[in-house]
Amino acid sequence: MKSFFKSVLANIVAIMIIGALFFVSLIVMIAASAFSNDKATVKNNSILTLDFKTNIIDSPSEDNEQLFGFAEKQKNILIYDMLSAIKKAKTDDQIKGISIETDGIKAGMTQLDDVRAALEDFKKSGKFVYAYGNVVSQPAYYLGSVADQYYLNPAGGIDLKGMSTEVLYMKSFAEKFGIGIQVIRHGKYKSAVEPFLRDDMSPENKEQLSTLLNDIWSINSAKIATSRKMDTATLRTVTDSLYGVIPDLSIQHTLTDKIIKKTKYDNLLKAKLKLNTDDKL
Repeated sequence: MKSFFKSVLANIVAIMIIGALFFVSLIVMIAASAFSNDKATVKNNSILTLDFKTNIIDSPSEDNEQLFGFAEKQKNILIYDMLSAIKKAKTDDQIKGISIETDGIKAGMTQLDDVRAALEDFKKSGKFVYAYGNVVSQPAYYLGSVADQYYLNPAGGIDLKGMSTEVLYMKSFAEKFGIGIQVIRHGKYKSAVEPFLRDDMSPENKEQLSTLLNDIWSINSAKIATSRKMDTATLRTVTDSLYGVIPDLSIQHTLTDKIIKKTKYDNLLKAKLKLNTDDKL
């Protein structure tokens, strides 16, 4: 019995030590991030570029790759830091505008809403906001459409197609391999366990998922339509017809302003800053 209590006590102590080490490493990581991002040297006549080649996270606790030493593969950035950068750029005389290049965006819809709102606020300063896209995802276009001007690569496209969802059903799979599943459920709209009970979507689940998607899309599409100066009915037609996939049609239906290569876009930014084409941007 004594050895049992010693073993339990040893395990408790080990857990406490591991927890303490994790907490200390988390504090150090937060402090390092704060000190490294607090000050930045910004040259005159600069542009803040949001390229979104990073994974946007809400808190340092989500930065698992950095904790385990894999930060080289993918850089994470706190949503707070991104919003702070946009806010500071609004009043920084060194920064003349913002360029959004969002092809590889990795962020949730709530995060995109926050960044989009910050960009809307930035535009009140009178500074320009331009956006450029190659192969543009729907989240990327939702964010980029806030720009004063949207430019698209001649070989690119905008994957604007509305919203949908899929559910994987496993009832027949479980039966085929003799897997017994016991579910306790009350109410038709309790659909979290439905994939274990059916092989297709129930009318109730279809109703609630449709309501959710329609609510989200109605808000997002209205913001896109407002930014692109079109009515929501027109945007619905453009979305349903997949006009954004073809660059010429995306211009014809006002999803983009111009089709230009990236080098010409960079020269356009230089002209905005009154720089020569051979100057470094």
